[in-house]
Amino acid sequence: MSVGKSATDNAPKVTSYTYTDRGQKLKETKTNDNTVGYTYYLDGALKSTTERRRTAPRWSPPTPTPTTPTATRRRTSRRR
Repeated sequence: MSVGKSATDNAPKVTSYTYTDRGQKLKETKTNDNTVGYTYYLDGALKSTTERRRTAPRWSPPTPTPTTPTATRRRTSRRR
């Protein structure tokens, strides 16, 4: 399922579903990347739902840039 602000929205929010052979929801992936798992009794009745938060953030931390060693100055003292 996809929901956007308009028909031409370039970044709609998408929720996806996986189903069992019996047509029951097995897994739901929400727009925030959380997943919901569904379990059923043998007669087909819903037994439980479990929502799990996404485990990794969508962004990745910036990669460190290599530092160039700074030139060191030698202090020379002139003794008189």
